[in-house]
Amino acid sequence: CYVVSEQMMERLSQYIEIKSVINRPVRILVDINKADTAQLRRVSGIGAVLAARIVDYRERLGGYASVNQLAEIPGMTEANFERIVPQILADSCEIQKIDVNFASHKTLADQLGNHPYMKRGVLRKLLSTRQMKGGWSTIRDMVNENIITEREAEKLAPYLVFRPTEE
Repeated sequence: CYVVSEQMMERLSQYIEIKSVINRPVRILVDINKADTAQLRRVSGIGAVLAARIVDYRERLGGYASVNQLAEIPGMTEANFERIVPQILADSCEIQKIDVNFASHKTLADQLGNHPYMKRGVLRKLLSTRQMKGGWSTIRDMVNENIITEREAEKLAPYLVFRPTEE
């Protein structure tokens, strides 16, 4: 590294072109499955109220499987959703899975009872059928037995685990 005196710089300046370097901020994506409300508020378009709603909905879901689930949050406008999405990610490895076959009755009621994709009547049907039947191999079995609809199965699939029951 060489240092050039001011006098030498003046003599050489007509022959040297120095381009300024613009420091562009590095875009850091916020993981909506790990961020607290303070971290979420750093995302352009998320204020204190929306940050609290995002965290509350995450708790009810058991984690976000996709950033598109933010569109389901009450008060989320399409314009704000479009503004937020490029700044976030959802690490689906953070989802809390529910073991449908082996979770206690109380655990299932607690976890699925407040789940946005589980209706009360469906939860009662699921619990009573499991008590009689013992469990399922896949979510498809639940659809075939008319416990949940295709649409419900699609939405619930990331949150359910089906460990095999002993025969």
